[in-house]
Amino acid sequence: MEPAVGAGPSISTVRTQRLADGISTAEISKLGDQHYRAKIVARGSVLATLETKGHDDGLDANGSYIVLSSGGVISAHA
Repeated sequence: MEPAVGAGPSISTVRTQRLADGISTAEISKLGDQHYRAKIVARGSVLATLETKGHDDGLDANGSYIVLSSGGVISAHA
């Protein structure tokens, strides 16, 4: 028997937020309780992806620090 097509979890885009560099945006999606994903996008290209699942996730992108909290809040500092 084959698995059902499209039987995965529902993903909804919560919001898009401009980041501190003025060029990049974070496209934040809710995947579940305390489970979020943020795609960091600049000029049409995905530069990085952050994902939380009960914990925060962050990165240092050449001196621009980006953190996604387990509550779906993003903070960025250049």
